[in-house]
This record gives sequence, C-alpha cells and structure tokens, in this order.
Amino acid sequence: TLAKGGISLHDLFSGRDKLAGKTIILTGKVVKFMPEIMNKNWIHLQDGTSFSGLNDITITTLAKVKVDEIVTLKGTVVLNKDLGSGYKYNILIEDAVLVK
Repeated sequence: TLAKGGISLHDLFSGRDKLAGKTIILTGKVVKFMPEIMNKNWIHLQDGTSFSGLNDITITTLAKVKVDEIVTLKGTVVLNKDLGSGYKYNILIEDAVLVK
C-alpha cells in the first residue's frame, strides 16, 4: 500500500529523470540495513514493484530500521552519484526521514 503522496519503485525508476532533485515518499520492506557508513545509515528497500529489472532502491538516512520492517521514508532523489571507492549509484535517495 502506498503512503499518502507516495510512489512505487516502478514509478521512481521509470520516471527518474523527472524526479531528480525532488523529495519523494516511498513505502517498502527493508531488505538490508548497514549502519554508520560515512556517517549515515544505508537502507535497501523493496516494495514488490520493478522497472527494467530494477527492484531495489538504496536510501541514506539517520533513522534506524530493522531488516524485514515495513517503513515509509521521505527523501531526495539524486541521480548518478559517485561516492568514490567504487560506490556509484545511478539513483539514490538521500537524507531520508521516517514518515509516521
């Protein structure tokens, strides 16, 4: 179920160019949580939708979540982010906050 004002990963991936720099809301299941890397927590989120084989979005946040938890997050869409050390993202959601 989409949160109020939320979009699916399919819509995010298919409309990424229009969404660059915008704040979006996503709801999904946490499939991976990596705390405190480069002063941020890193979440991999899936919602059961996909586009061109993409079904997993990486999100940076200060929030703490658990794997298998269903969460709603609001963050900014960033395209073609290169963090160095081989970490390159075609699309990334940054500085997300949990939406209650």
